[in-house]
Amino acid sequence: MVHSESEETTKFTFDAFLDQCCAGSPRLWQDGENPPDYRLAFGDLTFAVEVTALMSKVELGQSALPMRVIADELYQLGADAESIVREDGVLHGTFTVHFPKPIPELSRQRRSVITRLREAIAHLSEAPQGREQEFWRVDGRSFVATKVSEAGAELLLGGPTYSAWRSDACIVLTHLLADRVRAKVECLQATPGPAILLLDERYPLADEEMYAECACSLSEIEYFHTIFVSRRGTSGILLKSGFPECSGVWDKLGVRRQ
Repeated sequence: MVHSESEETTKFTFDAFLDQCCAGSPRLWQDGENPPDYRLAFGDLTFAVEVTALMSKVELGQSALPMRVIADELYQLGADAESIVREDGVLHGTFTVHFPKPIPELSRQRRSVITRLREAIAHLSEAPQGREQEFWRVDGRSFVATKVSEAGAELLLGGPTYSAWRSDACIVLTHLLADRVRAKVECLQATPGPAILLLDERYPLADEEMYAECACSLSEIEYFHTIFVSRRGTSGILLKSGFPECSGVWDKLGVRRQ
């Protein structure tokens, strides 16, 4: 069975976590029958382990893209625009650039967006602090550059992924968790053995308190022995632990995958 990079990295993170909290306990990982993704022999039990990505998606035309992909594209666009205005010598001051929503067909419109943003920054460079300039518009929403300081020479970017209010982010996270947990409960119905769910976090707005709040509303989590959220392969959160010695937030990963 061939596993994705996400599955392997998430499994590795969880296994390193077990090293931290259950040191000395022998365990053996094997490929699963799909489902599950893996089998984990640990102590007297053999677990069915499922791995899935926790990500929100945004509809763009006929397709849906993960929010992190969209944010990365927008931030790269902003970084390229900053390089251009810096080379042109028109970056006088510190500016914020706000993307209120994704840009459909960004790859096709990329050059035009950068040109318009460059023109807005050039216009604002000699303007007083606090002045703003629209450089793009999608579905009636303005994309605005603002001069926030006379000092420095920098573009500070804000995109749709990172501008949500906490209450909105909690709602999204609750839906994401519910979707993944329920899907995996259904997936494992015919699979013997206690189950572990590993979540590869791809939702950048969530924090530990939000996970705790959202998990409390999901009765389906009781199906799983343990639910672990892997955060960028360097830390993790236990939403539920069937291991008495393991609980809470795991802050650091003591080893790195070679």
